[in-house]
Amino acid sequence: MTDANPGLEVLYVEDSDYLRELTIEFFRELGHNVVAVFNADLALENLAKRTFDVMMTDVSLPGMSGLELAKSVAERYPQLPIVISSGHDTITEALLIEKLQHNFRVLPKPYDLETFQKVIEEITRRS
Repeated sequence: MTDANPGLEVLYVEDSDYLRELTIEFFRELGHNVVAVFNADLALENLAKRTFDVMMTDVSLPGMSGLELAKSVAERYPQLPIVISSGHDTITEALLIEKLQHNFRVLPKPYDLETFQKVIEEITRRS
């Protein structure tokens, strides 16, 4: 468990069952509480119902993409840090910050627990 941000409330959006389960385990191993959903619509429903400390989303989702979701969430919840997970080389943190002007951090896939922990700690420290 990390001492920097114990017990974060996390909304995690990932359509891959395998990656969703693996990342849920990462969050739990670090002592965080996670609500995991597989699409943007369910993410928005959860955000309307409760408060989260951070949202993490995959770029490629069915229906609304993770980037569209991130933009929508940034407009509605400007204080919410957002981690965008992507296996695409063309998605860069600088581009996201420039285009969307929000507290974003990109987590490239594949990631390990150490990299994952650093990104979560960094983005929550920024907010």
